[in-house]
Amino acid sequence: MNHGRKISTRAKIFLGALGLLAGACASAQAPLQSQSRVVPLVSDTCPTAHIGDRVSFDWNPIFDPIGPVTGLHDVSLMFSGVADDGVSPRRQELHLGGRNAAASVTPLANGFFHVEATLSPRSIQPGIYRLTRVNANAEVASDYAGEPPQMTRSPVEERYCITVIPY
Repeated sequence: MNHGRKISTRAKIFLGALGLLAGACASAQAPLQSQSRVVPLVSDTCPTAHIGDRVSFDWNPIFDPIGPVTGLHDVSLMFSGVADDGVSPRRQELHLGGRNAAASVTPLANGFFHVEATLSPRSIQPGIYRLTRVNANAEVASDYAGEPPQMTRSPVEERYCITVIPY
């Protein structure tokens, strides 16, 4: 009988320690989550972003024809690393959005869209990256039967850049 009580006391101590450990882990993770922020891209600047931050910008892709377009999907942004001289491309690339880590797209007025994509930790090296390519597909009205609308204006023309730094 006494032996059973020792096991019960040990179990209580063990469960209490697990609870303290779980609480410590949760409070250690909380600051990382609260540090994530939205970093707006601005033409001709290179804002600083950390892995886990969301990169955002507003853009009008100007589709041809524009009439049947109701939205965007499968938006992906490709950035190329910039060497220390600020001009030469590096081999490092940064991909945001796409099918695996979808970018969020919100329609705005006059054909503009607000795009946000997360800097995920998959093989991102710290450094400067310039936007070099954008892919996006137009969502069209369900009764539209013509050729798929083609994007005629890329945000690459705006010279967007991001500086990725570790926390």
